[in-house]
Amino acid sequence: MLIGSTQCETDMNKVDQLISSIEDRVNKLIDRSERLGIEKEGLIAKNKELSQIIKEQQQRIKDLESNNNLLTYSESLKNIKGTTEARKQINELVREIDRCISVLKQAQ
Repeated sequence: MLIGSTQCETDMNKVDQLISSIEDRVNKLIDRSERLGIEKEGLIAKNKELSQIIKEQQQRIKDLESNNNLLTYSESLKNIKGTTEARKQINELVREIDRCISVLKQAQ
């Protein structure tokens, strides 16, 4: 019976080693999952931050384009000779602004 008992003990040791190995792997997977979860949260926060920066920069671009258009109109008015020509240009701009306002009101 000693031989059978030794064989049984050897088999139990192998089972214990296998269980220990599986436990180690599971613990490593749990740790990795937790690290990845934290990394994911950080990436989501960074994504939101970058999205906000993009929105701000897009608004800044719109503002600069608008400012550039105003400067262009201003320069074109400076180059027009005579007040009659300037008034015509201003009246055209006012009509264009009125049309834009009308379109915006219809869109709402």
